[in-house]
Amino acid sequence: MPVFEIKTARQFLEKLHEEQADFERSNFLSSRHAINAAITAYHLHEWVWADFAKPRRSTLWPNKKAFKAHLESTWREFRLAEQLTDGSKHFALGGGGQFGAQPGDISSTGVHGGSFGPGFSRAIDTSYLWVEVDRTRERAEDIISRLVQLWDEFFASQRIP
Repeated sequence: MPVFEIKTARQFLEKLHEEQADFERSNFLSSRHAINAAITAYHLHEWVWADFAKPRRSTLWPNKKAFKAHLESTWREFRLAEQLTDGSKHFALGGGGQFGAQPGDISSTGVHGGSFGPGFSRAIDTSYLWVEVDRTRERAEDIISRLVQLWDEFFASQRIP
């Protein structure tokens, strides 16, 4: 269903670019912008399915479930975006563990308060939002950047108008 002036998957991709730009303007420290970017990156699959993949059903993606499964198995970041999206709407007390405990799942998220602002080199202790997966903390900005890149590459490879 079109929402306001957003009527196509390409326009929803542009929304993702705008969410990423908003996050960047916050020096990658706004949880609100990080969540909005993750939600948009996740829900973009529904727009791509409805606007592009469904009308051109292929043996690769005969239905929406198969299309989503393809993205989940191909893009680790898509699964992370899905977990962040779900985590943003299902409040759980106590932190940690609300996302699940399977390998490759997010175990927790947080903010690292570094000695320096995010404008400095990563070689020094800077502040950032993090996502913990398999006992490894990753910067939220890196995950979102990879999601945007993957969607850009997908649109280009599939020649989505």
